[in-house]
Amino acid sequence: MYSITAQSGNVSSYIMEFQVDKLEDIATLPKSPTCASGSSCLCLENSSVWKLGDDNEWHEI
Repeated sequence: MYSITAQSGNVSSYIMEFQVDKLEDIATLPKSPTCASGSSCLCLENSSVWKLGDDNEWHEI
């Protein structure tokens, strides 16, 4: 499965970028329908990057 996150330089609606201070804050991030698959988050505690998958769960990449 794939998701289109941008087309012709325009980012899709509801694609969001977040920053959290602590790893435990990942659990508080919004999911669908507020936030679309492909949204991302940077965790400052350990410099990890997370993406919201098509399964509506946040995954470390």
